[in-house]
Amino acid sequence: MKIAPFLLIIVVLLSGVQATAQQSSSWKRVYTGDGYVIDLNVMSLEFGSDQILRAQIRTVLEKEEPIKDIPGAKSKSRVEQIEYKLRNGNYRITEVMLFDSADKPLQKQNASAAIWKSLKSGGMMERVLLAMRPALPFGKWKVASSRLVEGDNDKRPSEELPNFIGASVSLEAQLAKVDQSVCGNPAYKSEHFTLTELSRRLGSDIKLPEVQSDSVDLIYVKCENDGWEPPESMLVKLPEGRMLMLWKGVFLTLRRT
Repeated sequence: MKIAPFLLIIVVLLSGVQATAQQSSSWKRVYTGDGYVIDLNVMSLEFGSDQILRAQIRTVLEKEEPIKDIPGAKSKSRVEQIEYKLRNGNYRITEVMLFDSADKPLQKQNASAAIWKSLKSGGMMERVLLAMRPALPFGKWKVASSRLVEGDNDKRPSEELPNFIGASVSLEAQLAKVDQSVCGNPAYKSEHFTLTELSRRLGSDIKLPEVQSDSVDLIYVKCENDGWEPPESMLVKLPEGRMLMLWKGVFLTLRRT
């Protein structure tokens, strides 16, 4: 099975079509305040370059507020694009979109050169970051079962496969570990493919019967200190707290611990 010569972890975060900013099914409640609520758009989570994690949050007001730059216009909610630097805990807001009570966009403000700020312990931006974890691969996992990669031209008898049942897997911003193999400072990056494109990229006919859609959202993770052997892997997020992991030519089914 041919895979690009760099550490590759691919995570299918969510399948299907990308939700729009105001679709309620993608929003998760983060905080309820006095006269407002704050939600996280779990469909918006994406890793960019330089260890940046992007997300959208929405603030919905109990009462509309006037917009000073638009006479007569009133805003009922706002959606903000946030970027987090995972290695140092800083964040910034790069875009703000205001909506009226009918979810009609009223004003868009871009701030790509916004100043990075430090996360405050117990603050709202830290709450948002913690609310993301269930939708990300971060956390501790245990290998529950394994199977051969379908379509692999170099199949081995099952009795020759490494036994990873019960092995621990841990994925975090600062450290990634599979059994005894450790990668310090892994670099995460999101991409989007179909299964056909993924098979072409990896040089093998990848079959993922656990995934109901042909469209997948991927996260590559590059090991910057060559701490993993082999240097390639692939993770596919599944329902019920499970994840599929390609490791040493075998698909491992992981469960959160």
